Amino acid sequence: MSDIRIELVYAAINRAITSIDYDIYDDIHKQHEFKKQTILADNFLTNDEKTYAIKELNKTYDKNKIFLNEGTRRTCENCNQECLATLYCEYCVQNYLKANFSNWTSGNNDIDNLIQKCQIETLRPDTIIEWIPYNNLQNIEYLTKGGFSEIYTADWIDGGYVEWDSKEQKLIRLGREKVILKGLENVENANQRWFEEAESHFKISSKWPQIIPCYDAIHDENAIHRDLHSGNILYSELNQQWFISDLGFCGPADKSTESIYGNLPYIAPEVISGKKTTVESDIYSIGMLMWEISSGQPPFNYY
Repeated sequence: MSDIRIELVYAAINRAITSIDYDIYDDIHKQHEFKKQTILADNFLTNDEKTYAIKELNKTYDKNKIFLNEGTRRTCENCNQECLATLYCEYCVQNYLKANFSNWTSGNNDIDNLIQKCQIETLRPDTIIEWIPYNNLQNIEYLTKGGFSEIYTADWIDGGYVEWDSKEQKLIRLGREKVILKGLENVENANQRWFEEAESHFKISSKWPQIIPCYDAIHDENAIHRDLHSGNILYSELNQQWFISDLGFCGPADKSTESIYGNLPYIAPEVISGKKTTVESDIYSIGMLMWEISSGQPPFNYY
């Protein structure tokens, strides 16, 4: 596995994706098969790299089948439920997490209930919301200070869950990985609205981590981002994917419902005037992002 050229693999996957004729391959199943055959015909990849690439394609295929709720179902040999995923069983993952509820606690019932609710609805083994004890973090270093929080980097000793081991019937962790910590001010006084925003954030990020489906999913969940700006758009060079961050978390944890927070040039005028944030005000922020992308300058840069 160490001989696999990861960047080359993802470049081949991206070539396969951009080669799709969506008039011919007009559903996720045809598109998946086309991508597989394109990878198998790629002479620049070794056999091990092709195997790795197809496994990555299967992960995406599983994700799409589950979230679109379509495709051939199979009977899980462990729990006997009809599942959609091929690399794992979504119900076995949920049952594994439920059985582990008694083995951890944050010390706060509201937080525990929120995390448990998210885990019960988990559909992927690599996007699981969980409680991380502070002693599982090492090399904590201050990075910067935001408007209402301090940002740190750290090493998570165990790392997050990445895949399901069907033979051992358990989730497998990545191992030590770099993480970002956000120290929230007044979090002990967080109001119910903060927990509702956190729940929306966790649900959306566990379903649709990438930027394009994530934006659709935000509104599918009847949620609003409230703070879309270029500082909250992240890019992964490894797999060439975009991500949205900080959904609904602008401002302090104990902010009142009447308060207005965000990055001023991206906030819709009606919100600045005191009206509530809406889907339309999110779209205004997207418009400002489009301005920044097309002009190369932040909006209202000289004001």
